[in-house]
Amino acid sequence: MSLEEVRTLLSLALRRKADCRTANIALDEHIGHVRTRLTELKGLLADLTDLRGRCDGLGTKCRIVEALHSRADALPAAGARTKPHRHV
Repeated sequence: MSLEEVRTLLSLALRRKADCRTANIALDEHIGHVRTRLTELKGLLADLTDLRGRCDGLGTKCRIVEALHSRADALPAAGARTKPHRHV
């Protein structure tokens, strides 16, 4: 939560029903944001783990860098570019 969101919660009165409702709404929204971010982070973790598993560092070329190039090459071409752009 942002510092401003925490300040808002702390400014609410303890015994006002309307303030309790406001606190619940604020927390429900934040829980939704956290759930979304967790889903994104789990996807990122799976992707990074997959990349890491591609290379043991003993081959003649790095399979991680190779996979990154393949992904970049598969992206839609930007502008009039006709050949793949190397990112590393």
